[in-house]
Amino acid sequence: MAASAVAYWQPDQAVRWIAPPPPSVPSGCTGQLLSGQWVDDACPLLGPATPEPTDDPDAPAFVPPSTTEIIYQAVASTTVPGAGLVVQPEGLSYTGIPALVHASRSSHQITVAVLGRQTTVSLTARSYSFDFGDGTTPLVTTSPGGPYPDRTNQHVYASAAARRTIELVTTWNATATNPFTGETQSVEGIVQTREVSAPFEVRRSRTVLTDTAEASQGR
Repeated sequence: MAASAVAYWQPDQAVRWIAPPPPSVPSGCTGQLLSGQWVDDACPLLGPATPEPTDDPDAPAFVPPSTTEIIYQAVASTTVPGAGLVVQPEGLSYTGIPALVHASRSSHQITVAVLGRQTTVSLTARSYSFDFGDGTTPLVTTSPGGPYPDRTNQHVYASAAARRTIELVTTWNATATNPFTGETQSVEGIVQTREVSAPFEVRRSRTVLTDTAEASQGR
């Protein structure tokens, strides 16, 4: 069973939910996500342990949190790591020659105590958006790519530049099993993380024609 809730991100701005969390979450968990980090408020489910049973008939019955609530508040309580942006070649690129990019981590696990019970939330990458910093349309894909010689995710710079950076925005799905009910549920696109490469130069490439036969004879 999946629910949909997407966090919207812009550079240097706080992330806000496009589809808000369940009604019970904002009542005590009303902060914002900033580059994967929840700020501005506390999450009540991450507090005291489950109350002990009582013989008082007037005592309110314990209502366990839903799996969706647990997922939102687990993600909200921690820094979500990025997908591990890798750029090849590192530190320098050339016009007309593909720059290769890939994400080295497509999953994470977050373990938190929810009302005294350990809960693990599994995050898996849903999509990757590589922005190559030259004004072209970002490459959006579901494939993380891989190290050279993998060429799944690549970009060819058309012009030289003294300084370029590549930005990766990853959208994550989250799945958890409720420690109180045993229900397993997923929330798609719950949060996005942002990574930016170290700056690098793009140099203009030159094509030099040679006669290999003549060269091999020392001419």
